[in-house]
Amino acid sequence: MIFPSQFQKKTKILLVDDDKISLQILEDFITDDNFEIYKAENGLEALEIQYAEKVDLIITDLVMPEMEGIELLLSVKKRYPDVKIIAISGKGNFLEADYLSVAKELGANYVLTKPIEKERINKTVKLLLN
Repeated sequence: MIFPSQFQKKTKILLVDDDKISLQILEDFITDDNFEIYKAENGLEALEIQYAEKVDLIITDLVMPEMEGIELLLSVKKRYPDVKIIAISGKGNFLEADYLSVAKELGANYVLTKPIEKERINKTVKLLLN
């Protein structure tokens, strides 16, 4: 027998961070069979994935090479205004904390400081997707 849930579209989530360990931790934290996870190591890779896959949610670090999270946020919001974005950054220095404020002003739905806690990221993802 085929159940309707077998035909449900998976929610596409794009994780963006230049640190491979942080990417893996995020992926490990977001465990739900209804999510299809994509990963990118910078904003340019993230844009390519977004153009090809049209993800529903982007969780992005802000300080990265190639293209920083702020530029990614602006590019995505301009072309895909309905995409939800969670911006993350370290709280170690003033500059990174300021990036989070700027990201929020430019359209990030939520901003979170590193280190990310599993419960907090999952709660935030569920809030945005429901």
